[in-house]
Amino acid sequence: MTFGLAVRRTKATVSSVALLGLYPQRRDFTTWLPHEVADLDAIVRRFPAADYRLVDILGQVADASALVLAPDSGSSLRDRITARADAVDAAHSACRTIAGFDSHLLQPVGPAR
Repeated sequence: MTFGLAVRRTKATVSSVALLGLYPQRRDFTTWLPHEVADLDAIVRRFPAADYRLVDILGQVADASALVLAPDSGSSLRDRITARADAVDAAHSACRTIAGFDSHLLQPVGPAR
């Protein structure tokens, strides 16, 4: 569920940037992204038996999310948002293949491997 919210927020953000031509500011993320990073980082504590591959890839999403908030990054905010979206997509694929869970639909899609 925690990651499902990250997927939905990413979809909304990327759609706004790509389709509407909006240029978000760092402040657009500061109200909710720090909580999301903390929630993703807490998954390993909440679910110690989780597959290490899922823990790793969700950690990558948290890292990419934290970089969106970084005030002194060498890359543009748009590039950091894109990198975060790529990390979310990779994690979504891992959730489907490793855990048999669709994080877009928030429901199982088959037996976990």
